[in-house]
Amino acid sequence: RGLSTSGEREGRPEGELCSAGGGRWLLRPRHAVVSVEHRGGFWRGYAASGHSGPREHNPGQRGEGGEGGGPSFEAVVNQEIKAAQTVEVLLGLVVEHGERFNFINVSTAVNTVNKLASRHAKRVGRTPVGKMLREDAGFAKLIDLVRLHCGAFDAQAIGNVLNGLAALHADLGVTSVDVRLAKQLVEVVERVAHKINAQDVANTLNALGKVDAAAGAMSP
Repeated sequence: RGLSTSGEREGRPEGELCSAGGGRWLLRPRHAVVSVEHRGGFWRGYAASGHSGPREHNPGQRGEGGEGGGPSFEAVVNQEIKAAQTVEVLLGLVVEHGERFNFINVSTAVNTVNKLASRHAKRVGRTPVGKMLREDAGFAKLIDLVRLHCGAFDAQAIGNVLNGLAALHADLGVTSVDVRLAKQLVEVVERVAHKINAQDVANTLNALGKVDAAAGAMSP
């Protein structure tokens, strides 16, 4: 049986949490493949399918806590984000379900899109991948979600986001952090700094240094 997670609002298809048995769950929209059009079919050639199938439910995973014996929507979508094999699939999840993301989902999505884009860049080159990300509505929405949930980031989340955005900036030329967002990110780093070990502090400072706007927003 499927548990409805959203209504037919603004033309978006309804999503469902579907039990696959044995403690496994799948986030499934009304259609089989995420329907996101990307310019020139650039990502489409890189994508195989919208969903890779149900995965094992891990009770200890961060962010879970659904009632009625099943995982929360956020836990299931986090599994889907981590399992995405293509940029198209990941950004499709952002477009279709982003309104219901929590800060963990946003952090995971930034970390994953960096990995997928970097992998694709090795195949087709950095310039076209960077260009398509800069022009992609799904990526723009992901950055908007970073702005929205930034204040809730914990030490792990801010680390994932900063490292992901810094790598996209340095490696693919994707400049997604403006002065306003940079200030938000730096404020989070300052808030959680006492919870970060020395190595993570060094990694975080290195990431901030790669993002021009963030480096300028750091306290002296």
